[in-house]
Amino acid sequence: MNLLIVGSNFGLNHCKAAIKSKKFKKISICSPNIDNKKKFKLVAKYKNFKTALDDNNFDMISIVTTP
Repeated sequence: MNLLIVGSNFGLNHCKAAIKSKKFKKISICSPNIDNKKKFKLVAKYKNFKTALDDNNFDMISIVTTP
């Protein structure tokens, strides 16, 4: 399964859980300021979710932005 996480602040917890579960073949995260984040080393990074959607086929999308 392929996972896209939209949002990098709350998305960090989702990313850690997804990596720990070992159920995802590919994990991608997108955020406009993703280049400023150093904690996402094992995942593909995108600045725009539309680019991520065009480049990949995702089985699951997690939207984790500030409420």
